[in-house]
Amino acid sequence: MNKSSINSKQLQILLIFYSAAGIFTISVLVAIVSIFPLYKQLKRNEESNLQSALRTRTLAVEEFISKVKSIAVQIASRTQARLELEAYNRSLNNRASAVSNITHYLSDALNRSQDVVGITRFDQNNQLIVQRRIAALSIEIP
Repeated sequence: MNKSSINSKQLQILLIFYSAAGIFTISVLVAIVSIFPLYKQLKRNEESNLQSALRTRTLAVEEFISKVKSIAVQIASRTQARLELEAYNRSLNNRASAVSNITHYLSDALNRSQDVVGITRFDQNNQLIVQRRIAALSIEIP
């Protein structure tokens, strides 16, 4: 074998190697250039979906809170219970009498609403007066 045949074999191998490396490099660059805009679009779409889900859940929670607040206002404004608590706060009734009467009124309110699991009433000094909850509820109401 002569020297030119060896050099041509080496040149052929080098040419194939560099061609493969070039094709691989160009393929990687084309993939990156193609995938990056697609990635950005998918990311924007997913963020939009998350924002939409957040708005939906926020609306559901706000609706629930509004309903619960409305029920709480109705219960808190029950005339007899409110008057009894005001009389206790002005020291016109003793504690035992006030607790008994308020418990009766709040128990009635608790039994009438399916959305209420417990009611707590405090005096003007933020001292607990009455706490009522559904018997099946095993947790304490803070």
